[in-house]
Amino acid sequence: MKSKLLFISIIVFAAAFIATGCKSTIDYPSGDKYIGAASKGVRDGNGEYTWKSGDRYIGPYKSGLREGEGTYYWAKGDVYKGFYKTNIKDGKGTYTWPSGDKYEGEFKDGKMNGQGTYYWKSGDKYTGEFKNDMRDGKGVMIYADGKTQQGTFKENVFVGE
Repeated sequence: MKSKLLFISIIVFAAAFIATGCKSTIDYPSGDKYIGAASKGVRDGNGEYTWKSGDRYIGPYKSGLREGEGTYYWAKGDVYKGFYKTNIKDGKGTYTWPSGDKYEGEFKDGKMNGQGTYYWKSGDKYTGEFKNDMRDGKGVMIYADGKTQQGTFKENVFVGE
């Protein structure tokens, strides 16, 4: 009877532990800090990592790496909200600069790669293909003054229709 009661108590405790979303706090020698889900001292699940520099990431981790949809805030004011794969921006996301410029679209290997739209604070806007953080491929550039360029871009330069 005692072993049955002990077993039930353990199950109830474990269920309560999981249901409350228990958080770990990890203080690193570098001055960085993590608060969130962890397994055996490794970030695993949702959490918030704050670097000594003031940078901050909020989102999921898998085996210690950013994995899934999260938000990264740089101390200098940049913000990225989107998907990560093994710590690298990968998938759909939005990157906003302190200048007011913004990119919405696909990321691959940590850079703007694929389809997206870049908005400049000036009112200019480009929608089309990106490669390695540059307008590269088919796209449309619409300038704030109404001028439009539609066709092929190569390394940020319009090369024609």
